Amino acid sequence: RASTSAGAHHSLLLDSRGALLSAGTERPRNHFAHLPASPADGTPGLLGHTQGVVAPGVGAPTLVTPPRAVAALCARPVVAVSAGRHHSLAVTADGAAYSWGNGREGLLGHGDEASTGVPRLIEALRGVRVGAVAAGRMHSLAASREGLLWSWGQNTYEQLGLGDGDAGQENLPPGTGAATCVGGHAAPSARRCVRSPSQVSALSAEKVTLLAAGGDHSAAGTAVGRVYTWGWAAQGQLGRPADKNSPRSVPGLVAALSDSRVTDLSCGACHTLACTARGEVFSWGCGTNGELGHGDSFNRHSPELIEALVTVHACAVAAGEHHSVALSAADGAVFAWGHGRGGRLGLGNGEEGSALLPQRVSALSGVAIASVAAGASHTLAVSAAGRHYAWGSLDALGYENEELRNQPTPAELQLSEQL
Repeated sequence: RASTSAGAHHSLLLDSRGALLSAGTERPRNHFAHLPASPADGTPGLLGHTQGVVAPGVGAPTLVTPPRAVAALCARPVVAVSAGRHHSLAVTADGAAYSWGNGREGLLGHGDEASTGVPRLIEALRGVRVGAVAAGRMHSLAASREGLLWSWGQNTYEQLGLGDGDAGQENLPPGTGAATCVGGHAAPSARRCVRSPSQVSALSAEKVTLLAAGGDHSAAGTAVGRVYTWGWAAQGQLGRPADKNSPRSVPGLVAALSDSRVTDLSCGACHTLACTARGEVFSWGCGTNGELGHGDSFNRHSPELIEALVTVHACAVAAGEHHSVALSAADGAVFAWGHGRGGRLGLGNGEEGSALLPQRVSALSGVAIASVAAGASHTLAVSAAGRHYAWGSLDALGYENEELRNQPTPAELQLSEQL
């Protein structure tokens, strides 16, 4: 089935045959302003069209690419993709996992910090039949088809769930943590990053079927509908009020959802969405931009039902950086809310238009949408007929237009499998 994933500066698009296309903008530097300058700064290799290791310097160009087939995976049907802020992940039909983009802090899982501009097999997961992947701001998750979970990348906020650092970190401020990285699977002390996939042992007794990676937090859903969260918790994004003042290094059950069977899950920068088998949508975490959909801009430290969607019977959710999207099971209608800058809500009410409550994306009326994805400043949708739609920042779609920098309402993408 055709699907899609939206990152901060790029988009990954799958057609119904498993062909992978990517589009967006690669920038050489200034995207890690909070970290020391590095040759790996920026978003090198993000789109998967550049052969070999990429280490752009000051003079490297910005690359803008409209939808284009990823040549390295043309011979392998792709079944799952995830677009992060600085990297991309893909799973092929045989269960192999690939990564490409910026390798800073082990983000790609290759045991080093090298960036690569072409999809590269994650050797540490060779022999594992991967079924799902999730790319966060600076970390990655993968689940096997048997339901085991792995994580790698940045661990400053315990977003890897490896159980290193709950003790003694009750008031850890953002940007602090252990200043060490490890190349292998496990280490006895807290580490800033992990460069190769490490199994999340705390969930080894569960069968993980859903994954979500946010700004600095993570979530997993199980085969029986339970939800676990871990990582940074300051805005309530873990949905566990007792943990709101500190990062949590071990996955913890979101008890408020224990009576609901969660069927879809998504993490934004600092908020989380869950959809249940009854078609309910719950939200929690940061609400500053209205991304929780409760009609206000307050944070929630525990899951709260979005009353405005009770009659919609949702079947899927997507959390962008500061906006949210839900999909109706009945007719494939799309609803959006939160920060509207750049037209990312698709409501056509101006570039700055935001919504504190879910609003139907009327431009898609009559189109049965089957899946949705939300990025930092754009939104994607795929119809039941396999047509791809996009709105918001044109930067993330690989289009340069000095007069029109954003698309305020959904527009169909013309995909070409030309290499």
